[in-house]
Amino acid sequence: MQVAHPEAEKGRAVRHLAEVVGAGREPLTVYGGHLKDLPMFAVADRRVAPANAHPDVRARATDIVAFNDEDGVVRFLPAGVPAGTGVHG
Repeated sequence: MQVAHPEAEKGRAVRHLAEVVGAGREPLTVYGGHLKDLPMFAVADRRVAPANAHPDVRARATDIVAFNDEDGVVRFLPAGVPAGTGVHG
């Protein structure tokens, strides 16, 4: 069983976090591979998914990186995200 507040979801959380840290108007880049990440993808400007992400997540990604067991997101970070550009999840 999972218990959560009905308004608790990644899209709201990541936007709120961006506001709290003063990056509310900055382009938002997020990373995810599971269906639970889709609300976060919906509010982001750039959406990064590993090659082995769920097909629905890959379909909404702006960038597909190597498989997670090949450190796809980690290898993407230095090249794909300039320092100081928003909140990353």
